[in-house]
Amino acid sequence: MKAFTPRKTLVFDSESNALRESDYSDTEAFLNAGTTGKMRKFYTSFGELFGRNESSLDSVAPSHPEQSYIDAMLDAREVLSFALTCKNASTQIRQHSKETRVFGHETFQESPYWVETPDFITLSEVKPSARILELNRANIEFMRLTDNPEPFMADPSDARLLEYTDDLTGHLVAIELPHSAYALYFFKAIQSYCDFKEALGNASEWNAALEIVDEDGSRLIGDEDDYDYCAITCSLGLYENSVRGLADMFEAIADKLFNVHLSGIRTISVHGCQEARFIDSPLTSLWWSALDALREGRLGTCWACGKPFIACNERGKQRRYCDDSCKQWRKTHPGTYSRAEYLQMTKSEQREAVRKGRDTESS
Repeated sequence: MKAFTPRKTLVFDSESNALRESDYSDTEAFLNAGTTGKMRKFYTSFGELFGRNESSLDSVAPSHPEQSYIDAMLDAREVLSFALTCKNASTQIRQHSKETRVFGHETFQESPYWVETPDFITLSEVKPSARILELNRANIEFMRLTDNPEPFMADPSDARLLEYTDDLTGHLVAIELPHSAYALYFFKAIQSYCDFKEALGNASEWNAALEIVDEDGSRLIGDEDDYDYCAITCSLGLYENSVRGLADMFEAIADKLFNVHLSGIRTISVHGCQEARFIDSPLTSLWWSALDALREGRLGTCWACGKPFIACNERGKQRRYCDDSCKQWRKTHPGTYSRAEYLQMTKSEQREAVRKGRDTESS
């Protein structure tokens, strides 16, 4: 029986003047749309992002969106970019483990492998209680002795606990999104993911609540029609205070964000019991395309702006830039500084940075 890949969002291709399934090129365009102007342009070519995944012409001929909708799309882009950046950081740390120091939260923030989080995402260290640590150590020892991890493992990736030897520290991701189409998408995606985990008999690491901010600043529980913020937390679990623990933690962030954003994919039966998969929204389609591209593609970081990209079908030299604009910018701004760092420099510092970069290239 043939297994079909998920049917992705249909978009209008101006070159062929016809509808086509979205692919990683659309995901890459989404990742590169880091400003309001670029995101409006992406919206014009791609269409609605958070609603139902329709295949009608109406869904690919959008009207002029409100600024709040564009802001929601920019937040969604930040989260996908953050997930890929965490995955890339995990890979880099494993490849350069000798250069990475044993980390606590403060040391970790100062390390070259620290990942900048979007303004609405907080990554924090949580000191587990002595009771939790004692229970965890007892479980690990039991698993080692019996070679049977099943009773204690809600997630297959937790097998890493068997190989840890140093002290353990907990980590938590907190996300606060203002009232928006993306906030509601994220909230419903977490509900769907929690239902899936519950069906397996496992507790979900995700928690989300729609909240109203009262006049005195207190938080009240809202609903889908009336809320100010969507408050989201994800418990990452326990990780060893080591290079491996740091890499595992970053990898877990990427996995957990992908899991939630892919919760809208369903396997269904069509044409007389043939397996097919359905994607509930265009944003889910973009996350799936990123995951699909990672099967054979290489995840890299732009040498100019630091944004993640997935290089597919590489031949010859490895790709270094997320798009042509960054490639052209680096030609006129040689050096190791990023575009963001360059913009924060004074005029004299910019000239000096460019001069040093040219001197380094000529030597």
